[in-house]
Amino acid sequence: MKKKCAILTLLSLILMNFTAIAQAVPQSLSFPCDSFNGIVGKNNVSLYEIFESDRDAFYDDFTTLQKSGDGEAYVIFEIPYADTATLTTYHLPSEAMDFSFAVSNDCENWQIPAYTKEIKEEEGKWTTYTYILQNLSSASDIVSKPTATPTSTPTADVTATDIPIPTTTPTTTESPLATAEPVVPPEASASPNPQNDAGPNPIPTEEESETNPCTISAPQATTCPKENNEQNICKPSASFDINENQIDKPAVKGVSSLSEETTTLSGMDTRYLKITWPATPTWWTPLVAELNVTCTEPIPQRIEINTTEPWVIPLYDTNTYPLSAVLLDQMENPYPAELHAEITCDTLAEIFYDNENIVISSEYPEGALLKIRFSSEEFKLSSEKSIRLKKALLGDLNQNLILEEDDLNIALSYLGKTENSSDWKNCRLADINFDGKIDVLDIAFIARNCKI
Repeated sequence: MKKKCAILTLLSLILMNFTAIAQAVPQSLSFPCDSFNGIVGKNNVSLYEIFESDRDAFYDDFTTLQKSGDGEAYVIFEIPYADTATLTTYHLPSEAMDFSFAVSNDCENWQIPAYTKEIKEEEGKWTTYTYILQNLSSASDIVSKPTATPTSTPTADVTATDIPIPTTTPTTTESPLATAEPVVPPEASASPNPQNDAGPNPIPTEEESETNPCTISAPQATTCPKENNEQNICKPSASFDINENQIDKPAVKGVSSLSEETTTLSGMDTRYLKITWPATPTWWTPLVAELNVTCTEPIPQRIEINTTEPWVIPLYDTNTYPLSAVLLDQMENPYPAELHAEITCDTLAEIFYDNENIVISSEYPEGALLKIRFSSEEFKLSSEKSIRLKKALLGDLNQNLILEEDDLNIALSYLGKTENSSDWKNCRLADINFDGKIDVLDIAFIARNCKI
């Protein structure tokens, strides 16, 4: 029997260890750019569906994010607990210009994360850039402004006709994705005017209207409000003109290195990732194909005591005040845990409280300092707060240490009550002169002294 129990105990411990390991595995999130899911702010960006006959050039992909027109373009993803992010983008071979990135925990203060870059080239296909952003959840990460210095390797010659350049046909707003017709680009040279270089040009629906970057304060997370539903500034065109000189042969491919210009993430965990398009000769490129993110587990960081003041020594009997605290994780989100309350005072022999409330007696001395301590035995965390007891004010019926209109209204509702009234216990604070009744003398005192 003992041997059997030992085996069961061992199996139980193994199972518990596997469960703990499973819980510690980071969560992976994928944003395939077939919707605006996860995006809380965007500017000059639309959804785009690649026509079926062109998908081979995009590695069988069929949905991307693209610029809606010339000018600054960015998206902001809300991804709490983000640790690593991998972004896949499609570029014309001649446009070796990097996206830029910024991370924030409040959508107001932004810092530049370190990243590496992998470049993939295949004949007849768009060049794929894979950006890898790591250690976003570490407060001591070194971040860099990357400078692309790929390792040089021979590449295949790529001509204009090797890569399908999609163009636009008019679409309706019934679908959030625009569909492009396949076309072989003509040899005529392209105009630098983006109004003439009309590439894929989806018409945004109401839900695709431009949104402001987030302007909220931590730790709350809300969706940014939409601005007016602006239409695309670029007109649809039946063709996209480009010549062979515009698509240079890629000189090199490989993994980029990082420059030495660095700053430090100052105690910050990532909630928001901002991705900004580079300014390229072709206004609608490059395209964003997919974002994959690995998130860390919530980690308990600190205990916040929410118990509010003042605590007033009552004129009669007792006052009861709630005790409240919450354990917060690294993103300032509540973390479920059992917290234990402890209250001490050097001048009081006995204090009546439990984990949820404290009872203040009318016999307590004015000025007594109560020290509140909440702790988590499981996570070895604690927090303290001190509250000094205040003496009650005559006429302060709501006991917030302010004589105000609310007190006067309460007293007026008690007018005519006497110590023989069944609810006298609730009304007696309005008896200013302690004569066992509430009359105009009591009302006059409160009215004369309250702040109206």
